[in-house]
Amino acid sequence: MQSGNIEDPTLTIKLLQTEEAVRLEISNNGPCIPPEIKEQIFIPFYTTKDEGSGVGLSLSKQIMLKMGGDVILSTSNKHLTQFVVLLGY
Repeated sequence: MQSGNIEDPTLTIKLLQTEEAVRLEISNNGPCIPPEIKEQIFIPFYTTKDEGSGVGLSLSKQIMLKMGGDVILSTSNKHLTQFVVLLGY
């Protein structure tokens, strides 16, 4: 996690189970994902980093979709960024 200028960087991971799915919530209080790029972050080879390849999120989403799940950007504001990984069974 890149902390930027965050005073107390925090990463939170929650695992929840329902009758329909397993839900993995991954959140941090680091720099938010700007609203103008939220639709692009899952596109292969899209990156905002100088040394990034842009395959991580797109590959993760493709794998989860093939397994009947999904990866979703749930929240991104100035206080929290949260991704949710869903896997049905």
